[in-house]
Amino acid sequence: MRHLGRRAGAARLRELDGDELRDIGLARSEIRTAAFGLITVSNERPLRRD
Repeated sequence: MRHLGRRAGAARLRELDGDELRDIGLARSEIRTAAFGLITVSNERPLRRD
Protein backbone atom coordinates (compact mmCIF):
# COMPACT_ATOMS: atom_id res chain seq x y z
CA MET A 1 0.00 0.00 0.00
CA ARG A 2 2.84 2.38 0.78
CA HIS A 3 4.37 1.78 -2.64
CA LEU A 4 1.07 2.53 -4.37
CA GLY A 5 0.70 5.73 -2.37
CA ARG A 6 4.17 6.85 -3.38
CA ARG A 7 3.47 6.08 -7.03
CA ALA A 8 0.28 8.13 -6.79
CA GLY A 9 2.27 10.98 -5.25
CA ALA A 10 4.79 10.84 -8.08
CA ALA A 11 1.96 10.90 -10.62
CA ARG A 12 0.49 14.02 -9.01
CA LEU A 13 3.88 15.74 -9.02
CA ARG A 14 4.28 14.92 -12.73
CA GLU A 15 1.03 16.82 -13.37
CA LEU A 16 2.65 20.05 -12.16
CA ASP A 17 4.17 22.41 -14.69
CA GLY A 18 7.76 23.63 -14.53
CA ASP A 19 6.90 26.82 -12.63
CA GLU A 20 4.98 24.92 -9.96
CA LEU A 21 7.83 22.44 -9.53
CA ARG A 22 10.31 25.32 -9.18
CA ASP A 23 8.06 26.86 -6.52
CA ILE A 24 8.47 23.76 -4.37
CA GLY A 25 12.16 23.42 -5.21
CA LEU A 26 12.03 20.32 -7.39
CA ALA A 27 13.30 19.57 -10.87
CA ARG A 28 11.27 17.23 -13.05
CA SER A 29 14.13 14.70 -12.84
CA GLU A 30 13.76 14.59 -9.04
CA ILE A 31 10.05 13.73 -8.88
CA ARG A 32 10.35 9.97 -8.43
CA THR A 33 13.17 10.29 -5.94
CA ALA A 34 11.25 12.85 -3.88
CA ALA A 35 8.00 10.85 -3.97
CA PHE A 36 9.79 7.78 -2.66
CA GLY A 37 11.40 9.78 0.15
CA LEU A 38 14.96 9.38 -1.07
CA ILE A 39 15.53 13.14 -1.06
CA THR A 40 13.96 15.88 0.96
CA VAL A 41 13.51 19.51 0.12
CA SER A 42 14.46 21.92 2.87
CA ASN A 43 13.42 25.54 3.19
CA GLU A 44 17.08 26.50 2.83
CA ARG A 45 17.43 24.92 -0.61
CA PRO A 46 17.72 27.61 -3.29
CA LEU A 47 15.00 27.70 -5.91
CA ARG A 48 16.02 26.66 -9.40
CA ARG A 49 15.91 29.34 -12.07
CA ASP A 50 15.94 27.27 -15.26
